[in-house]
Amino acid sequence: EVLNLKKERLNTLKEDRKNNLIQKVLLCEKVEQIAEIPYDKASDWNKKTNEISEIFDAWKKTGPAPASQNDTIWKRFRDGRDAFYKQKKKFFAGLNEQRDGNLILKEDLCKKAEEMMNSSDWSSTTKALIALQKEWKEIGPVPEKVSGAIWKRFRTACDHFFTAKDDAFKDQKKEEIENFNNKLAIINEVKALVET
Repeated sequence: EVLNLKKERLNTLKEDRKNNLIQKVLLCEKVEQIAEIPYDKASDWNKKTNEISEIFDAWKKTGPAPASQNDTIWKRFRDGRDAFYKQKKKFFAGLNEQRDGNLILKEDLCKKAEEMMNSSDWSSTTKALIALQKEWKEIGPVPEKVSGAIWKRFRTACDHFFTAKDDAFKDQKKEEIENFNNKLAIINEVKALVET
């Protein structure tokens, strides 16, 4: 009976390991499927990184496969995971390179805006700054550590010009209103003279 019990446990252990192998093959397939897709957004890479992490947690909770296949299945899983992280690293390196290039372009726009910020040629400078603002939006993100500072620099130059323009036109409006009131007064005087 002890021999039968041992044989039964051994069969159960073999069956568990076969089931573990099936589970691990499925986990490998999930990792490989995730690894073969080239994602084009940082948010997608971060989401998929979380999925890979969850799959790895499931892997660790799954017991061993049959000894003859345990190393092979682990290598398959590790290779899939490594392929994913290699592509992720490459994507973010390219993204950082692109953001560095965007920073150079935005610094150039800042210089142009700063050159125009004291202009009193209201019409052409307004058009030029609006064009720069449109170009700014089309460039794309810069490295996060300098994003706020570069935006503030550009915004400050634009705001300086548009505030000066608003102030100039406020004075002009006041002058126009005064001229209009003076003309009304003259018209009223002329009317009074005509009546007498």
